[in-house]
Amino acid sequence: MKIVTGLIVLLAMTGLVGCDDSSKDEGINESQNEGILQSDTPEDEHSAGERDGDDEKTEPDQEETEKERTKTNFFWKVDHRGNTVYMLGSVHVGDEAFYPMHEQIETAFERSQILAVEADIVNFNPLEAQKVIKEKAMYTDGTTLEDHLSPELYEDLQNRLKSYGIPIEMVKPFEPWYLVMLLEGLDMQQSGYNEQFGVDYYFLDRADGKEIIELEGMDFQLDMFDSFSEEVQVKLLELTVNREGDIKQETEQLLKLWKQGEEKDLAELIKSDGDGSKEYETYMNALLDERNVGMAKKIEGFLNDESQETYFVIVGAAHYPGENGIIHLLREKGYDVEKQF
Repeated sequence: MKIVTGLIVLLAMTGLVGCDDSSKDEGINESQNEGILQSDTPEDEHSAGERDGDDEKTEPDQEETEKERTKTNFFWKVDHRGNTVYMLGSVHVGDEAFYPMHEQIETAFERSQILAVEADIVNFNPLEAQKVIKEKAMYTDGTTLEDHLSPELYEDLQNRLKSYGIPIEMVKPFEPWYLVMLLEGLDMQQSGYNEQFGVDYYFLDRADGKEIIELEGMDFQLDMFDSFSEEVQVKLLELTVNREGDIKQETEQLLKLWKQGEEKDLAELIKSDGDGSKEYETYMNALLDERNVGMAKKIEGFLNDESQETYFVIVGAAHYPGENGIIHLLREKGYDVEKQF
């Protein structure tokens, strides 16, 4: 899966801690857990503090930086009733070469009083997240993951986890959707990119007193995955476990399309993970189309607010384009949405 990153992956990785006590009974020791979770929390080696240290490096040519590293065409502006809404399409992972972003994007952010994101991936409580994961992602009927998967898929999953040094006993209490999130996070770490250099994390880390609004939040996103039928969850796990291709190369291709603003190609790349099954279509409809409607309504609320504020909205780039995308939904309502590049 190429799109399920951000808070939901951080929560999945954090949720693994919630099994520490039970996993010790299965022979899992503390050192193994530490190895698995060494970069799961926001304050790891890719923290904002490391970005501050970049000042000591030789500054590249500013024009080249903006042209090659930091500009994305997934950037729009809407004015209505004295309110201004900037909309930036995010990729939820990246590296330090992304920043600073294009001057026009940075300036729009500085002018904004309110930062709106899908979910706050910086200021969530890991302990609370563990509790929520236990409530939503673990079986409560006495069964385990093994009871819900075919022997073939269970063996394939065991081999994938083993390649990351994770015994399958550690994740047996969890439902299939959680394993999808966990593998997504582990794969992304292997690609060399990191959530803490994602666009939403970058701006949340620099909010500097701005009001932060969650368009969805942790509970919404977890509930969405938990609400999928077992058939959908197992299909997603099957696709994730049996994914082919070079993870780093695929991620670099996704990031390249994002930088170039190739809306159609990016959408096609994301959908290429699927197999055309009705289960996958159900997943994509919930992941994109239904959420687009909800987020477009929130943005419309910003535009009609009486406060006359400037909003800086960041959601995944895949939510904007297409007939069911946020941009089309707003234009259908009569709003003049202008692309900035």
